[in-house]
Amino acid sequence: MRGVPQLVQMLPLRRDASDDEVAPGSSIPELLDRIIIGPTEDAAAVYQALEALLSAAGVANPAAKIVISGVPLRHL
Repeated sequence: MRGVPQLVQMLPLRRDASDDEVAPGSSIPELLDRIIIGPTEDAAAVYQALEALLSAAGVANPAAKIVISGVPLRHL
């Protein structure tokens, strides 16, 4: 944000101890309700990038999961 690096948190998905498959209820398509973008100057670019990433992650109809915030961007 404004040239300041931000910490990224990784959330590990739990795995079934009996095999290498991701346990039911812990995949990205099952966990994701929606993503809200903004406020940002580049909402369209972020939208396109997220849509491509969600599609690659197996999310059906990823465009329906992404919302662009109507909150205005304030420059300080």
